[in-house]
Amino acid sequence: MEIAERRGHSVVTLDLQKHLYALIQINELVGGLDDPVMEYFSSRVDAQTLKKYSLWWAFLEGEGFPVPSREESRRLSDSRRISTAIRELPSEECQILARDFLADLNKSKKPPTTATQRLYVRAATKLLREYGPEFDQTTLETWISNNPGHRASIFRFVAYVNRINDTTLKVSKKPGKKRPRGHRKEVADFETLLYYLTEAKSKEARRSLLVATIVHIWGIDITSACSLPSSSISVGKESVRLKVQSTWVLLEGDLAAAFRRHISEWRLSVDQENRPLFPGKPITESVSPQTVNYHLSQSGVSLLAARTDARRDIRRKFRRSTA
Repeated sequence: MEIAERRGHSVVTLDLQKHLYALIQINELVGGLDDPVMEYFSSRVDAQTLKKYSLWWAFLEGEGFPVPSREESRRLSDSRRISTAIRELPSEECQILARDFLADLNKSKKPPTTATQRLYVRAATKLLREYGPEFDQTTLETWISNNPGHRASIFRFVAYVNRINDTTLKVSKKPGKKRPRGHRKEVADFETLLYYLTEAKSKEARRSLLVATIVHIWGIDITSACSLPSSSISVGKESVRLKVQSTWVLLEGDLAAAFRRHISEWRLSVDQENRPLFPGKPITESVSPQTVNYHLSQSGVSLLAARTDARRDIRRKFRRSTA
């Protein structure tokens, strides 16, 4: 019922079939409390489940249920996927090489995160499945040509193979792309930014443009803008105020309307300190700067070199008020 109140009864009714798996998991958990809770969740819940059923996960957390953190669940999920990828290699020789490579990653001075290790191992195991441990420069180049998305991830494995076998295999550089002139629009004035915001075709694009607006106007870094809590905005019948850097600012016109639409589209509750103003995936966490930049590029907008004088002009359009 609590989730129905958050999202609306009709929405939850339509989503019941989609969330049935999560309900079954919760029911199994309640009936299986003889097992350590952390161990149970670690073996049953992975990162994909977290993304797909984030509402249920947030509900359990809100009720004080001793579920593992999202970071711990993702780490355990990545570890399981690494083990599965190595175990499914076709020969014992390939498995040993992949395990030794993983151990070498963990022995480095600054071991990569489990998520990064998963990317490295996924590329390595894919190469080993197709060509085995005796691949040469020709087969490596063929494999990279057929799998360009793994080019960056295969570097560490190739370097490891070179070191243990005293070989000189090389990963070719990615071919450069020349972008046509005018590929992205440098936005240096508030009116142009508002134009892109009102013309955006999706709520994800509008979310990213609102983040960009905050970065552009107040000059804060994009990570800080993405991390603003939902309590940093105050919406009344006749006014919208935004709190940035401890100062409440009165928003007007199209920008105020854009924030009202954002709150409605993302079903935000502005009185919860621990919920993000700009939700990502899962919705209980803030959108990442990488996602914001991706949607900005899709909209043809660049804010990387906004001029100081443009920011100064934009700030004059707002009236500051105290909380």
